[in-house]
Amino acid sequence: MIKVIVAFIGVALIFFSVYYFFNPRREFKPLYFAVVLFAISFSIALSHQTYRIVGEDLTLYIHFYTIVIFTLLLFHIRPTMLKPSVDWVFFIPLGIQAIISWRTGLIVSLPDFLRLGLNYATIGMIMAIAKSAPKFSLRTFFKIFNYLAIFNGILSVAQIITKKSLLLGNADSSILYTEGIVDTFRAVGIAGSNNSAGNLACLLFVICLYNLRDKFGWLPLSGVVMSIVAALLAQTRIAFVGMAIAAFIWFFSYETYSRNALLTKYIMGILFVLGAMFVLGIEFDKIIQVFFSDRGSTQDARFSQYVNAWDFGLKLHPFLGIGMGQWRSYLYNFTSIVDIPIHSQYFAVLIENGIFAFAGFVLFNFSLAKKAFQTDKDNRTLRSFVVAFFIANFVVANFNPNQIYTVNIVIYYLVICLIAYYKKRPLSEFNLGSKKN
Repeated sequence: MIKVIVAFIGVALIFFSVYYFFNPRREFKPLYFAVVLFAISFSIALSHQTYRIVGEDLTLYIHFYTIVIFTLLLFHIRPTMLKPSVDWVFFIPLGIQAIISWRTGLIVSLPDFLRLGLNYATIGMIMAIAKSAPKFSLRTFFKIFNYLAIFNGILSVAQIITKKSLLLGNADSSILYTEGIVDTFRAVGIAGSNNSAGNLACLLFVICLYNLRDKFGWLPLSGVVMSIVAALLAQTRIAFVGMAIAAFIWFFSYETYSRNALLTKYIMGILFVLGAMFVLGIEFDKIIQVFFSDRGSTQDARFSQYVNAWDFGLKLHPFLGIGMGQWRSYLYNFTSIVDIPIHSQYFAVLIENGIFAFAGFVLFNFSLAKKAFQTDKDNRTLRSFVVAFFIANFVVANFNPNQIYTVNIVIYYLVICLIAYYKKRPLSEFNLGSKKN
């Protein structure tokens, strides 16, 4: 707990300094520095006690990102945070379900319960920050993600070279992946695990791609390239599906008001196609080997998991679920089957939290995306970004256990929530792109 307090004080001092001493325009600069701090990814144990859960020793911990978001919230508390809205429709049934699950003894794995609970609480804090309407430049906010994407890509390369995670707290841990047909090394980036790293690379790719559209330059282009590199080294196949969808939306929504803009659009399109053809032509056999042959049929495993979750989970506990984060413990105690976390964020909410919380979760996410899409009806760049970002996240989140990926959850919801509540700001100063590209 002392480490948590030290981390909180450190983040608070940074935020205090940039807000009160280096901020003549009184922008909410701690938000920018929060993205910078995202390069530091680690978890802090809350106690030395371990819990034996389905053959693993787990501890209670809190992620550094949650501390950053909590500190950010304290720096911008406003009455508007408590204003009733449809966004809270998810958290009310979720909270009720968590209390009932706890009181009725459904919570067997306390570490998994805390992990998921903190992730949902972090989403709530992010939404509260966005609703407080902080003054900031959306363009500057997006630009910082270019640096984060480049850093994440470089870190991924270093991880493959050293075969270590290189992350604070467990820098010497191996990145060897042993769950496929052939053991292989997969980069984990700042996300901390291979599939999470692929999902993160997809999100950063979409942000950098639209930064490139807003203003063509080497910085966003480097972010795009390094995000692709990070996804390749993480060997997360679904990440490339999300990237392809985002690139498709980017290309066909790119408005061209000048010959230079039209030229840029088609040059980028041609380079993307030629680059893909070159890579496939040179390394096609190796790509098939690494991404498919050596990995085995994970789709079959996912289908079996979904069937088990439906039969043993939803059918027996449709209304309140089996307990937040309890899938592995529940299935093992019920059937003696050893499984991994449910590889679908939406399905996991349904199984673990019941149909009421699931309905609220779906409404919350689609309402948030709709609100972000309608933030500026004259800004097609921003609107197309929201569509691409939402769809890309939806795709990758529902083929991996995104519900436990704190890094991805924080980055996705921070971006989408800030856009959703980013109204009444001058386009000339506080918006990504404009209706004239």
